[in-house]
Amino acid sequence: MAYKDFFFRSCGYYSRRNHDQYLGLDVVAIKICIYARGASNKAGGTKEYIRAMTLAMIEEICEHDQLYIIHNFDKESFICKKDNVKEILLKSKNNIVCDFLLGPLKINRLNLDVIWFPKNVIPYFVNTKKIVTTHDLMAYFFSAHEYYNLVERIFRCITIKSSCKRANRIIAVSNNTKKDIVRILGIDPKKINVI
Repeated sequence: MAYKDFFFRSCGYYSRRNHDQYLGLDVVAIKICIYARGASNKAGGTKEYIRAMTLAMIEEICEHDQLYIIHNFDKESFICKKDNVKEILLKSKNNIVCDFLLGPLKINRLNLDVIWFPKNVIPYFVNTKKIVTTHDLMAYFFSAHEYYNLVERIFRCITIKSSCKRANRIIAVSNNTKKDIVRILGIDPKKINVI
């Protein structure tokens, strides 16, 4: 149930009352969503991270909590027999359409307590508490021209900075990434957890 502590704290819901309820005096259910669109990438470490973390959340979710998984695979990909875990398919392979049109529409209909974006970007117009994982700020460095064309680089810089500013909580994958987020993006270090 460590996920619940993390999500409660990320939402700002963690008070003595919530803690007492969480310990069993009164059950507090939480509606969580993982925006797992990045797991549909062909390959890579981020894809594996998203897949592993989503499977871990499915395994750990309590029966009174609700977990939604939003992605753009062709079919349900996280086979689960739990009634409180639901997959929501985005019917597009276009990342921009998923992230900035279909995703926000689906997310806002769910009335969530919190949503986690495990791949750097939070779509605009999402009306709930937001957590984003920032893997790196490579687009901000000179060597990025080897990996991204100019338009991709500008787009990544804008969306990563905006996402970090709009997030209620940021997960950095290393202390170096946390330092970069603070130094380059000017984000308060108290808002960042290194996991």
